[in-house]
Amino acid sequence: MQVKELIITGPDGDAVFQVSDGSTFEVYPNSELVFRKNPPNWKDLIDVLVGRVRQSTSNTGATSRIRIA
Repeated sequence: MQVKELIITGPDGDAVFQVSDGSTFEVYPNSELVFRKNPPNWKDLIDVLVGRVRQSTSNTGATSRIRIA
């Protein structure tokens, strides 16, 4: 994905993205999000414009949080 790239899911669409530590976030149907322009900080990753997103952390034992605004 590119910085400032817009992701849009339709009424029967969804998407799952995985970040470098193995954590994932799922984008639900009828959602819009944009990847933030903050490359040095991968934890400050996306802005949700419309809809819902769910984050799942990796099972590595490390605490991992992705900020979703």
